[in-house]
Amino acid sequence: MAESRNNLMAISGMDKVDEGAYLAVYDLKSFEEGSRLSVIEVDPASGIKVQPVLINDWKHEDGAGSDLESVCRLPDRENEFLIAESGRWDGEYGRLFHLKLVNASSSYNADILGVIELPEFDAKGPDDPAGDEIEGLACFSTLNNELIVLFGERGGSDAYTDGLIRWAQADLRSYKLKWATEGKTGVAVNAPGNWTNSSLNRDISGLHIDEALNIWAVASEELGENGPFNSIVYRIGKVNGDNNKPVILSDSLEVYKELSGFKAEAIAAGTDSIPGSRLTIGTEDEQLGGTWRVLN
Repeated sequence: MAESRNNLMAISGMDKVDEGAYLAVYDLKSFEEGSRLSVIEVDPASGIKVQPVLINDWKHEDGAGSDLESVCRLPDRENEFLIAESGRWDGEYGRLFHLKLVNASSSYNADILGVIELPEFDAKGPDDPAGDEIEGLACFSTLNNELIVLFGERGGSDAYTDGLIRWAQADLRSYKLKWATEGKTGVAVNAPGNWTNSSLNRDISGLHIDEALNIWAVASEELGENGPFNSIVYRIGKVNGDNNKPVILSDSLEVYKELSGFKAEAIAAGTDSIPGSRLTIGTEDEQLGGTWRVLN
């Protein structure tokens, strides 16, 4: 197991760029200054280096990303990703950005190729100005090369005590989502583990689909801005090629790893550059910053 806290902001979402790098997103709000994305470069000999990603034009009237919580790499597209805001707020935001990452020698920038506006599901109830609490995003292609996107709702609200996975087919030409009936309703996920209050923990705070089509997730809880924090890694199930119902939940959910003292909000594939690395996680430990870690 290896980790670093050096130069890391609190990580809200993460996916793999290549064997030596991960794209991370941060949950800065619209009124906050700073980088919304960075590339975490991994070198087993020298540790990690964090490189901010510059985006000059967000291609939307609401401006720069606000409360970015998740990211997934697009299959069969070089250095292209989707990044998602947590949801709509008082009728604004709630966007899914399609971007291409560009490495220009010693720096990174990203071009926004298109924007999809997400529907509002009133995850905190109809009287709350906040929309969803989307904290996990995962992408995969069907046998017909159709792009399916999974959206992980964190749970822990009066409207949705449990987490929820929704799914839609994404068209990156029209920048529209096609929702199957079951995909829009979603399937409930109640994370395993020992929680201080199981109705308030975040059942899904990050999603990842591995090469064997397993759906991995992190779940977390916080008891204050400085903790204590607790998190787990667990396998939700698998995906298949059925556009209408691509998510197959496991018969029972079991804890794969316990992460006591950390608030994990990102999960991604491991890196071959660190032997034994099966998965990687990123944490969003509020005032304590962030941590990047590999898991066996």
